[in-house]
Amino acid sequence: MLRDANFNFTNITAQDITVNGSGIYVNGTLVKILPSAVFEHNKNLERNAQRMINMTLESDKGKAVYKATYNAKKKILGFISANARTEDTIDANTGELLSEKKPWWNKFSVDVNDNSTTSG
Repeated sequence: MLRDANFNFTNITAQDITVNGSGIYVNGTLVKILPSAVFEHNKNLERNAQRMINMTLESDKGKAVYKATYNAKKKILGFISANARTEDTIDANTGELLSEKKPWWNKFSVDVNDNSTTSG
């Protein structure tokens, strides 16, 4: 198992990922950014760190990437409660967000504050 701050990697199963005493390599290229630093490099992703349910290190088209999956509480059209599962693909060498997959209805929704309480 690999550990980095609050991240534990128990499954590293890609053929092109190797781990040795000097670091983690994908296709022979050293991974420069550890999972905990991904959120420091991209402040837009920082709020999603608390919502994360899974993060994997993968090879995508010969490039080392992190795939981060997280859930967010949403209100569709402002009143229909829903959970949105989002998957971000992040470059493991630069921390740049390469792609973001969200539900089709996400553009019609607003975030729900996880700390809010309703009274009534």
